[in-house]
Amino acid sequence: MTRSDAGAQAAAAAGAEPVRGDVTDPASLSAAVRGCQVVIHAAGRMGASPAVEPFLPVNVTGTRNMLTAAADAQVRRRRTGPGRR
Repeated sequence: MTRSDAGAQAAAAAGAEPVRGDVTDPASLSAAVRGCQVVIHAAGRMGASPAVEPFLPVNVTGTRNMLTAAADAQVRRRRTGPGRR
């Protein structure tokens, strides 16, 4: 899933099927996960800030939105974050 044309081009070049959406827009997520068997959520706002508020819409609410959309679409596997090896 991508929010930009550049992101869509990069996804396609990597062999993925780009879908437009935004983790802060729950309606766009339903369409993005429809038909998926696996969803890997790695979006996140990064940066140095003493305040947590700028990070909440993407890092907390966006993650909740993505997991909810995936569960509603009965996606079999959901993964968030970079994971560990």
